[in-house]
Amino acid sequence: VELIRLRGYPAQEHRVATKDGYLLVLHRIPGDRKGCRGGRPVLLQHGLLLSSFDFLSPARNQSLSYSLADAGYDVWIANSRGNIYSNKHKQFNITDPRFWNFSWDDMGRFDYPAIISYILKRSRSKKMYVVGHSQGALSFLISTTVAPSIRKKVLHFFGLAPAIGTQSVGVNLARIVTSLPPEILAGLSLDSLTAPVFFPFCSDPAMKNLCLGIIAATGPMDQLDKSRLPLLLSHFPGGTSVKLVLHWLQLAAKANATAFDYGPEGNMAAYGTVAAPVYDFSRYRVPTTLFFSPADTLVNDDSIKQALSVIPQCAIVRARNLTGFGHFDFLWGTRARKEVHNKIIKEMKRIE
Repeated sequence: VELIRLRGYPAQEHRVATKDGYLLVLHRIPGDRKGCRGGRPVLLQHGLLLSSFDFLSPARNQSLSYSLADAGYDVWIANSRGNIYSNKHKQFNITDPRFWNFSWDDMGRFDYPAIISYILKRSRSKKMYVVGHSQGALSFLISTTVAPSIRKKVLHFFGLAPAIGTQSVGVNLARIVTSLPPEILAGLSLDSLTAPVFFPFCSDPAMKNLCLGIIAATGPMDQLDKSRLPLLLSHFPGGTSVKLVLHWLQLAAKANATAFDYGPEGNMAAYGTVAAPVYDFSRYRVPTTLFFSPADTLVNDDSIKQALSVIPQCAIVRARNLTGFGHFDFLWGTRARKEVHNKIIKEMKRIE
């Protein structure tokens, strides 16, 4: 909130309760710097290990959030369960293992429906836009399968580096995780499903090179403004659960996105089937624009091919293949405003 106000915009903080008890923090920019109130609401949903801060940390003229506010939209920025802002629950505190018993499909099942309903009620709107980066795209697709009413509430979905092609993303994430130093891997507590993943260690100057290495493992870094790196890294990684990371790693060996795999006996107890259920996106109908890049080594060409094979073609309005974008460039890159953010706003204006 302080950062938004420092940039000259009005700012609010909201808390949304999910059906399973998590209290999610939303940061809102309800108008522009001139005091004009925003119109149609837009939800920005971050990806793995990020937070609302990552839509706000670039310079004002490089951030999608501020560009949307300047264009006349009511901007809402979500925080997924278990990150540095959404770290509360109605029953469990963060020292309770039960707090950390979630994955990215729970974000689709519970977080998105609660957030979208809350935003539409508070803004007194019937429909809205959603922008999802990376994991935020996969969770959105899941939300439309478990809560079909969302399809009528979202005018258009924009996927930035969309992690919908899960098998390749799982393989690439495994490569990054196994390259981490032993002391960092020890902090993952991979022997326990109900444990947290480390919170921001990149704010420590001594960890700068390690953190830059993690970002470099997801694509080129030539678009990053080096003078802003301390700010960009100050809230990274944003925190999540070990179960969520392991869920991604499981998908490296699976052809499709499935619920968390507990093994035959565990799956029978959890789902009533020997195998973890596969998520079926064949009925997905939200008009969708995807932005991706061959240079992105996390959501790469193979991942996009898989994504385009599981999303019905009738739902895809555009698939924009960009040159030289790393995974984080869609949020932080110096070319993002011209090649991504302005395109999103142009499409919204066309729809209106």
